Amino acid sequence: MREAADQEDSVDKHPVTPSEVLPARELLGDMLLLREKPEEALAAYEAALEISPNRFNSLLGAGKASEMAGKTDLAEKYYGKLKEIAVPEESDRNELEHADSFLDKT
Repeated sequence: MREAADQEDSVDKHPVTPSEVLPARELLGDMLLLREKPEEALAAYEAALEISPNRFNSLLGAGKASEMAGKTDLAEKYYGKLKEIAVPEESDRNELEHADSFLDKT
């Protein structure tokens, strides 16, 4: 997966297409979270956010990875940004409930 992410990073995006459907770096972060490697997952999500800022799934993943790694300040930053871009009143995504719950506790 790392090799796929590296390859994707090395290729310029075609100017007409919006972007990758699922960025390889984000998928790598998801896989690393599932393997309970939050520090590595966080690095993958942050790299994905460099390429695609404000992407919902990358922000959520970075928040979860930060939370799992015990990096409360970073988790607050990513969950806060997630709430900025996805207005809870206009969305029924359960992930926003987790972000709200975390932010309420801190």
